[in-house]
Amino acid sequence: MRFNLGAKLIFSHLGMGILPLLFISVVIWLTVAGSFETIGDQGVSAVEHAAHDQLTTMCSMKEKQIAYFFRVMEGQMYMLRDNAWLQETFRSF
Repeated sequence: MRFNLGAKLIFSHLGMGILPLLFISVVIWLTVAGSFETIGDQGVSAVEHAAHDQLTTMCSMKEKQIAYFFRVMEGQMYMLRDNAWLQETFRSF
């Protein structure tokens, strides 16, 4: 019983936090890398302007990613608390 509960908890942590963060990071990386390749043959001022726009976008996305990460961690903290409460409750039976 304990092994199954632990395995379910591990899978829920993967599904709720780790995999979505990896996906978001890959999307950000591909977006930024692709846009810098397309502006390479433009003038210096256009490149600087595009770089500024991309860095602003990337910082905004990273800020959202960090906020999402903290929400996920808060949810996992509540899940762990509830899991501990359930284990204590059913241990008495």
